[in-house]
Amino acid sequence: MKKIIFLIVAVFLTIVIAIMAFTYYENTYIPITSNNTNAEKVLKVVGDIDYVPLAFLDKEGKPTGHDVDLIYRVANEMDMKAEIDLMPWPEAVAAFKKGEYDVLITVAYVDGREEWLHYSIPVTNDHYTIFSNKKQKDFHLIDLSLSKIAVLEDDGCIEFLKSIYDLQNNIIALPSTEACFRLLSVGGCDYVIAPETIGMSEIKKYEYKNIFSQGDNILSNIFCFATQPHDKELLLQINDALSGLKSLGLLRKAHNYWMVSYKDSNVLISLLKQHSNLFMTLTILMLFIICLVVMVFKHLANGKLRELVYIDRMTGVKNRVGYDEMVDLIDEKLCRRESIVFGIMMFDLNGLKKINDGLGHKMGDKYIIESAKMIERSCPGLPVYRIGGDEFVVIVGEKTIDFIEEFSKTFQRNIRVFNNTSSFLPNGISVAQGYAIYDNKKDSSFSDVYKRADIIMYRNKQESRNPTS
Repeated sequence: MKKIIFLIVAVFLTIVIAIMAFTYYENTYIPITSNNTNAEKVLKVVGDIDYVPLAFLDKEGKPTGHDVDLIYRVANEMDMKAEIDLMPWPEAVAAFKKGEYDVLITVAYVDGREEWLHYSIPVTNDHYTIFSNKKQKDFHLIDLSLSKIAVLEDDGCIEFLKSIYDLQNNIIALPSTEACFRLLSVGGCDYVIAPETIGMSEIKKYEYKNIFSQGDNILSNIFCFATQPHDKELLLQINDALSGLKSLGLLRKAHNYWMVSYKDSNVLISLLKQHSNLFMTLTILMLFIICLVVMVFKHLANGKLRELVYIDRMTGVKNRVGYDEMVDLIDEKLCRRESIVFGIMMFDLNGLKKINDGLGHKMGDKYIIESAKMIERSCPGLPVYRIGGDEFVVIVGEKTIDFIEEFSKTFQRNIRVFNNTSSFLPNGISVAQGYAIYDNKKDSSFSDVYKRADIIMYRNKQESRNPTS
């Protein structure tokens, strides 16, 4: 018994030490803020002067930031000397288009720019977020169509907003992100759309107390370097250098060093670094949880584990865990630019709260269960996911994409039959629907398709609440 206890303690201490060593290694990163080569060849670079933390001027007026750091490293790998000029983004783009610079940094990837630039492989990633000057609990993307939206001039998201959300008449293009947030702070616009990290850095830098992130991922995006379209040899050299940095783990470390600290959600990480006792306590808790998970896995090895992990116990359909795994799988394929066809059907139960309040939660649970069965019967062979209390999603693959409208009609027909033949609910079953199909010209991630389906479902829900004769 004593030997077993000793072994457990030894393994525990080994894991703790390994975690602390790995954490230290992962957070050890020294940025480069100047050239460290005597090379004669010069790489002329231009970027945004105030795009914290990707590119900006430090207190001494020198270029610094995530992209500046990496372009110095890339230049060193190419045995070249980087000469970096930072200026307002519209001026940087204009100067690059004139051929005055070899490389444009802080470039968000978006289709349609191939005539005047060629993208490198990704150097980091972020997503565009909605910022407003008031907290909105019931915010919905459809609200953007009635609002003034400030964005950075020549920003990659502008064409996306115009084509996907039809907001060409709502956009106010300004020469800097700083100007966008300043306009929002004084009520000159309703929203700002900007990369989350960039926006949070503006709030932090100018201590805005009246600007809030709505947390909505409008567009998942990656940032790249860009070369002149005719300079294919330079692009190959830059990509080779970036691939080398990636293999050494430096791209990930640079992202953590420059990008992570500007997001409110990562304040806890900074606190853990400063308070080792707290970190140790959380580590012990984590190890305790791991031990419990191992025990659970052992007792559920007879096959019930998969049901526990992936199946919603109330309805028998797949749960949020299975849904998130499928979303990650689709996003990985899209990131690798694989050919893929899929669609999303969304379902939201109407009136669940009224049933819970008036008839009790048991009847509400029965409403959820019967609705789930109805969805499964209408979409035989397709995976049905319960992603919230009263929300369901069906992911349609290539073989069934042509029948997505027929599924929708079948579902509504099955509801009518059920309501006419069953009396377990006074008003029967009522479900709002929405669906969208992936378009490789418009969508860069699963969430882009999801949002379009969500908007259609939301409109359907509103129509069901306010029927017209």
